[in-house]
Amino acid sequence: MSGKFVVLSNGSQYKKFVEAGLRPGDFKVFCDNPRFYSFLDGRGIPFEALDEYLLKTRWSEINAWGCAAVNNWMKACRDARIFSDVDYASVTRLFFSYILIPAVKNREYAGLLLKRRPDRVLIFQSLNPRKYPYFSGNFFLNYFLDEGCRQARIPETQISVYELENDDSVSPLQRSLVADVKRGLKKTILSVYGALARANCKMEILAQGSLAHLGPVVRELKRCGRRVAIYDFEFHQNQWNFSRALQIPYWTPSSFGNRSPAEKGESAENVRREFSAALDLAERSGIFVYQDRDFSVFVKTRLLHGIGDYLKRLSREALLYENLIRACSPRAFLVDEDYASRGAFLGAFMKARGVKMFCVSHANLAVSFAVPEESRCFSHSTTFVHSEFEKAMYAARGWDPQKISVTGTPRYDRLSGQSPAARPPVSATAEKVKFLYPATGIWLHSPDQHGYLGSHFTTWGGFQKPAFRMILEALEGLPAELIVKPHSVESVPLWREFFKELKPAGKARLVPQSADFLTLLKESRGMVLSYWSTGLIESAILRKPTLFVVPEKFESRILDEYAAHGFCRLFRSAADLRKAFEGICRGERSRGPSLSEKDREYYLGRNDSQGAARVVREISEVLETHA
Repeated sequence: MSGKFVVLSNGSQYKKFVEAGLRPGDFKVFCDNPRFYSFLDGRGIPFEALDEYLLKTRWSEINAWGCAAVNNWMKACRDARIFSDVDYASVTRLFFSYILIPAVKNREYAGLLLKRRPDRVLIFQSLNPRKYPYFSGNFFLNYFLDEGCRQARIPETQISVYELENDDSVSPLQRSLVADVKRGLKKTILSVYGALARANCKMEILAQGSLAHLGPVVRELKRCGRRVAIYDFEFHQNQWNFSRALQIPYWTPSSFGNRSPAEKGESAENVRREFSAALDLAERSGIFVYQDRDFSVFVKTRLLHGIGDYLKRLSREALLYENLIRACSPRAFLVDEDYASRGAFLGAFMKARGVKMFCVSHANLAVSFAVPEESRCFSHSTTFVHSEFEKAMYAARGWDPQKISVTGTPRYDRLSGQSPAARPPVSATAEKVKFLYPATGIWLHSPDQHGYLGSHFTTWGGFQKPAFRMILEALEGLPAELIVKPHSVESVPLWREFFKELKPAGKARLVPQSADFLTLLKESRGMVLSYWSTGLIESAILRKPTLFVVPEKFESRILDEYAAHGFCRLFRSAADLRKAFEGICRGERSRGPSLSEKDREYYLGRNDSQGAARVVREISEVLETHA
């Protein structure tokens, strides 16, 4: 026997633990939350980390199973006509898989702990379980520990705890008076603008999404004589300016009048009953069986918890979209995302109403797992991607490959034909050599984080901060400057704080999140990064030297293949990275493997400045076919 076990994950649990008269020294303490490590360290409490690396050999298997299981459930619901109107299984597909995957992970954690045969296990029972689409990974872990203890007849002690809402479970948003005022002002502007800009004309195509991705297509649609308007979930000055310059309508939700009372729209309670029937179908069909475990009961209790509030919100959005269709009768929607929360419902709703959906891919996400071909059935839209490689990555995550079209990414049209001119060594120039650094979030990973297993190794602060320090160390004393471009608005305050801590004056410069990435890339001699970003594709198109910092324990088949083709070089030490920086500063060019044009096009697309034109041509063909 191994003594008494407890998993401490947050301050609420620790407080209850101490209030119960318990002492950490009497337990074998585990921790599943990197954000809580410093708390335990600060109090001198020894603990063993429960990290995804424990399951490293099974990341691909579990990720693929989670995505495939939800796709199979979605397909079964369609075949059985469970959902009478909108395909809500497809709406919840992404976050449902993000619940199944950590469920399996935490069941495996529980199994690993109980194999040690503890004398007793302390179980925390949450009094306020998270509501869909959010979840508590630690709640999952305690659920499976409780279940495992009962099955193995291991004594347990239970403590009920009301955990503080973990508002930063995904990203730590920093509230401020200025930000609150801005939000209030934006809400007022949105209301006033909607009253002044009523949608009162028929429109062929509505475009919703980032102008960085959709702008080139909207311009081409306008040039080809298509009636197109911008629809924005909330008012954005840049979108309004774009619409005004192009002389096309710009509409927000309030442009379509006041919404009717929610109860007059699609009933959230009816959909909830359909959800219950859909999960019963999954249980009967064994869809959620992983190895020897059927997760159906767990899914029914966890997925349905709080989903009523989520469905009420979607019910209100359904009323808005009904008003939108009545007001302008769109034949098509052009979006840059159709699989997350808002985008998934917009896509599923419009698809159910016969409105054609088109999606310009906004990110080339590379994964090292693959959903079985027979389970690749997700599609709300015809999705336009840049390359066969990007298409393969979508299919690997469960998209229907027949609904993916390789057109080239429209925003890359501006990169066509551009290759780096010969650069003199830095000694012959007056300014420092610039290296672009695409910066992701640097908050620590959390057991409540949505995502695939293994993503925490490169995507979050546990690795990003050490990687950035290593890059600065490698640049020390070199005539070079690192241009740091944050990817998300949420990450900017943390990067500012990190800069204050590091004081990298002269070595690194933080630029606004709104800065144009492609312009920064073209102005840089090379790029260095430490997570999979579309910047890898963009720098390869421009034939820029690209240096990728990877964790010592991290392995990625896709990244290794990409590097083997010469599109980037991988580094695990500051010394090796410094040699690469020195060579680039001297004007040296690295010689990668010789690639055939076919192989290069597979990864990097055609890059012939015709991406937007091909997208518009396909949209037009569909509309004319269904005129």
